[in-house]
Amino acid sequence: MNFGGSIILFLGLMNRIPPEILEAASLDGITPVKEFLYIILPLIFPTISIYIINLLAGFFAQQGSLYTFYGSDARQEFYTFGYYYYIQVLGEAGVAKYPVASAAGLLFTLVTVPVTLGARWLMNKLCPSVDY
Repeated sequence: MNFGGSIILFLGLMNRIPPEILEAASLDGITPVKEFLYIILPLIFPTISIYIINLLAGFFAQQGSLYTFYGSDARQEFYTFGYYYYIQVLGEAGVAKYPVASAAGLLFTLVTVPVTLGARWLMNKLCPSVDY
Protein backbone atom coordinates (compact mmCIF):
# COMPACT_ATOMS: atom_id res chain seq x y z
CA MET A 1 0.00 0.00 0.00
CA ASN A 2 2.98 2.30 0.47
CA PHE A 3 4.44 1.57 -2.95
CA GLY A 4 3.65 4.92 -4.63
CA GLY A 5 4.86 7.00 -1.71
CA SER A 6 8.00 4.90 -1.45
CA ILE A 7 8.86 5.43 -5.09
CA ILE A 8 8.42 9.19 -4.74
CA LEU A 9 10.54 9.21 -1.57
CA PHE A 10 13.42 7.21 -3.03
CA LEU A 11 13.41 9.01 -6.38
CA GLY A 12 13.57 12.31 -4.51
CA LEU A 13 16.48 11.01 -2.46
CA MET A 14 18.38 9.88 -5.52
CA ASN A 15 17.78 13.23 -7.22
CA ARG A 16 19.34 14.97 -4.20
CA ILE A 17 22.70 13.27 -4.79
CA PRO A 18 25.11 15.91 -6.12
CA PRO A 19 25.75 15.31 -9.83
CA GLU A 20 29.45 16.13 -9.33
CA ILE A 21 29.89 12.93 -7.33
CA LEU A 22 28.28 10.80 -10.04
CA GLU A 23 30.22 12.61 -12.75
CA ALA A 24 33.53 12.02 -10.98
CA ALA A 25 32.66 8.35 -10.59
CA SER A 26 31.78 8.00 -14.27
CA LEU A 27 35.09 9.67 -15.23
CA ASP A 28 36.87 7.09 -13.09
CA GLY A 29 35.12 4.35 -15.10
CA ILE A 30 32.69 2.97 -12.52
CA THR A 31 29.98 0.61 -13.75
CA PRO A 32 26.31 1.37 -13.07
CA VAL A 33 26.05 -1.50 -10.58
CA LYS A 34 29.09 -0.30 -8.63
CA GLU A 35 27.77 3.26 -8.81
CA PHE A 36 24.57 2.10 -7.12
CA LEU A 37 26.30 -0.09 -4.53
CA TYR A 38 29.18 2.21 -3.59
CA ILE A 39 27.78 5.71 -4.13
CA ILE A 40 23.99 5.88 -4.27
CA LEU A 41 23.12 3.26 -1.65
CA PRO A 42 25.45 4.65 1.07
CA LEU A 43 24.14 8.16 0.44
CA ILE A 44 20.48 7.18 0.84
CA PHE A 45 20.95 4.44 3.47
CA PRO A 46 20.05 6.64 6.49
CA THR A 47 16.61 7.22 5.00
CA ILE A 48 16.29 3.55 4.04
CA SER A 49 17.04 2.55 7.63
CA ILE A 50 14.37 4.91 9.00
CA TYR A 51 11.93 3.58 6.43
CA ILE A 52 12.63 -0.04 7.43
CA ILE A 53 12.22 0.75 11.13
CA ASN A 54 8.88 2.46 10.47
CA LEU A 55 7.68 -0.47 8.34
CA LEU A 56 8.62 -2.91 11.08
CA ALA A 57 6.82 -0.90 13.75
CA GLY A 58 3.82 -0.49 11.45
CA PHE A 59 3.55 -4.25 11.05
CA PHE A 60 2.47 -4.45 14.67
CA ALA A 61 0.10 -1.50 14.60
CA GLN A 62 -1.49 -1.15 11.17
CA GLN A 63 -5.01 -2.42 11.08
CA GLY A 64 -6.99 0.46 9.64
CA SER A 65 -6.68 -0.40 5.97
CA LEU A 66 -7.49 -4.09 6.49
CA TYR A 67 -10.47 -3.22 8.64
CA THR A 68 -11.63 -0.66 6.09
CA PHE A 69 -11.54 -3.22 3.27
CA TYR A 70 -12.76 -6.32 5.05
CA GLY A 71 -14.32 -5.31 8.36
CA SER A 72 -13.88 -8.22 10.74
CA ASP A 73 -14.12 -10.80 7.92
CA ALA A 74 -10.60 -10.73 6.44
CA ARG A 75 -9.02 -14.05 5.51
CA GLN A 76 -6.41 -15.24 7.99
CA GLU A 77 -3.50 -14.95 5.54
CA PHE A 78 -4.11 -11.18 5.49
CA TYR A 79 -3.93 -10.78 9.26
CA THR A 80 -1.29 -8.60 10.86
CA PHE A 81 -0.68 -8.53 14.59
CA GLY A 82 -2.50 -5.20 14.83
CA TYR A 83 -5.52 -6.41 12.87
CA TYR A 84 -5.82 -9.62 14.89
CA TYR A 85 -5.82 -7.79 18.21
CA TYR A 86 -8.10 -5.07 16.87
CA ILE A 87 -10.67 -7.73 15.96
CA GLN A 88 -10.26 -9.37 19.38
CA VAL A 89 -10.70 -6.05 21.16
CA LEU A 90 -13.63 -4.93 19.03
CA GLY A 91 -15.69 -7.86 20.21
CA GLU A 92 -19.03 -8.92 18.87
CA ALA A 93 -21.41 -6.41 17.31
CA GLY A 94 -18.83 -3.62 17.63
CA VAL A 95 -18.97 -3.47 21.44
CA ALA A 96 -15.45 -2.75 22.62
CA LYS A 97 -13.93 -4.75 25.43
CA TYR A 98 -11.98 -2.06 27.28
CA PRO A 99 -9.95 -4.34 29.59
CA VAL A 100 -8.88 -6.36 26.55
CA ALA A 101 -8.07 -3.13 24.73
CA SER A 102 -5.84 -2.00 27.60
CA ALA A 103 -4.09 -5.35 27.74
CA ALA A 104 -3.61 -5.33 23.96
CA GLY A 105 -2.09 -1.86 24.14
CA LEU A 106 0.37 -2.99 26.80
CA LEU A 107 1.17 -6.09 24.77
CA PHE A 108 1.82 -3.98 21.67
CA THR A 109 4.17 -1.82 23.69
CA LEU A 110 6.01 -4.78 25.19
CA VAL A 111 6.49 -6.35 21.77
CA THR A 112 6.92 -3.34 19.50
CA VAL A 113 9.40 -1.31 21.54
CA PRO A 114 12.14 -3.97 21.82
CA VAL A 115 11.71 -5.03 18.19
CA THR A 116 11.85 -1.43 16.98
CA LEU A 117 14.83 -0.55 19.16
CA GLY A 118 16.61 -3.71 18.05
CA ALA A 119 16.02 -2.84 14.40
CA ARG A 120 17.24 0.70 15.06
CA TRP A 121 20.42 -0.62 16.72
CA LEU A 122 21.04 -2.96 13.78
CA MET A 123 20.47 -0.21 11.22
CA ASN A 124 22.83 2.11 13.11
CA LYS A 125 25.49 -0.61 12.98
CA LEU A 126 25.00 -1.06 9.24
CA CYS A 127 24.52 2.60 8.36
CA PRO A 128 27.63 4.42 7.20
CA SER A 129 27.91 8.02 8.27
CA VAL A 130 27.41 10.23 5.24
CA ASP A 131 28.20 13.91 4.91
CA TYR A 132 27.89 15.68 1.60
